[in-house]
Amino acid sequence: MERDRLHISAEHTDEKASSQVEQALYAYNKQVTGYEHWRPMSLCLRDASGVLRGGITGYAWGGWLHVLILWVSEELRGHGHGRDLLEAAEAFARDNDCSDVHLTTFEFQAPEFYRRRGYECFAQVPEYPRGFAHYFMRKRLTARGASEP
Repeated sequence: MERDRLHISAEHTDEKASSQVEQALYAYNKQVTGYEHWRPMSLCLRDASGVLRGGITGYAWGGWLHVLILWVSEELRGHGHGRDLLEAAEAFARDNDCSDVHLTTFEFQAPEFYRRRGYECFAQVPEYPRGFAHYFMRKRLTARGASEP
């Protein structure tokens, strides 16, 4: 298609358009790599009333789990809920034939939380956002029931 017949429109609030872009990229990735199995993950922590108090999202693809978001409400932090969500995500990864997990976190979020759980920082972007660092972390998973090295 000729460039002069295309236009860019701001659709930042259009979830359908965003989903279409994601699906098109995933289809391309599957075609090129041969990795067909792509599975989204969304695990929620809810109280007895059903109110969302935390959660973890991501997807399994290509032998990896990519954790996009891990969040626990402020009043529940420090009580093991983040650990439980991360362990549930790692179980999801194993169930989907993933041997590794990767995620990002900011300096002001939870890099030490992840380090205590066996994640290592393999890259960082300084001054993103300004005044802080952005960490890229990974963890090799062990088989269920195996001890960590």
